[in-house]
Amino acid sequence: MLEFALLIFYWNFSRGLVLTTALPGLLLGVPALLINAFRYFLFGFALSPALFPAVAFLAHVPTLLIELQAYILGTFGGMVLASKVLKGEGFRAGLRAVGLTVYLGGFFLLLGAWYEAFEILVLLGR
Repeated sequence: MLEFALLIFYWNFSRGLVLTTALPGLLLGVPALLINAFRYFLFGFALSPALFPAVAFLAHVPTLLIELQAYILGTFGGMVLASKVLKGEGFRAGLRAVGLTVYLGGFFLLLGAWYEAFEILVLLGR
């Protein structure tokens, strides 16, 4: 289960949080907001409860909540960066906010990866 959780964490952290949320967030937040708004729109269709058996969907709800919270934090970091730059506090102060949200988002993704590995291996028996 450890290897599976680490693989899930690596993928979600590197691809989801850093490459598609934090890095676009460095462009004053707007690209991260647009990318993640589109991502959440697609998640709404792809992970609809109408498409999955109720047991599988209910088991996956905590994973969705935890992981999406990490991406929301990353998006928020980009918006805080934009706010600090526009207020005249400087890019460096905003960059600290982005770093903090990536750190906190990584923590949420670590929790989500453990639960997702547990869910797939134990709850769903795969």
